[in-house]
Amino acid sequence: MAEKDKTLIDQIEKLIVNGNQEVLNRLGKLEVGMGEMKNDLIGIKGKVDNLDRKVDRIDNTLNATAQASYGLLTDVQKDVKEVKATLDKHVLLPAHA
Repeated sequence: MAEKDKTLIDQIEKLIVNGNQEVLNRLGKLEVGMGEMKNDLIGIKGKVDNLDRKVDRIDNTLNATAQASYGLLTDVQKDVKEVKATLDKHVLLPAHA
């Protein structure tokens, strides 16, 4: 029975060694995968930062355009009032009466 026990112990030891090696292999693969994910996240962060800068530029351009448009609208409204006032005065002249 001692020989049978020794064989059983040897088999258990082999299973433990093989199991440990499998765990180490999987940990290595996991580390590689984590490194790849980290690199991917760095790339994504760069793209998000670039997109953020583009959105800021669009926002600034839109604000400037809105301000310029409002200024133009104000000027046009003033000009329309002046033309209307001039026409109202002109229509009151005797030639149009």
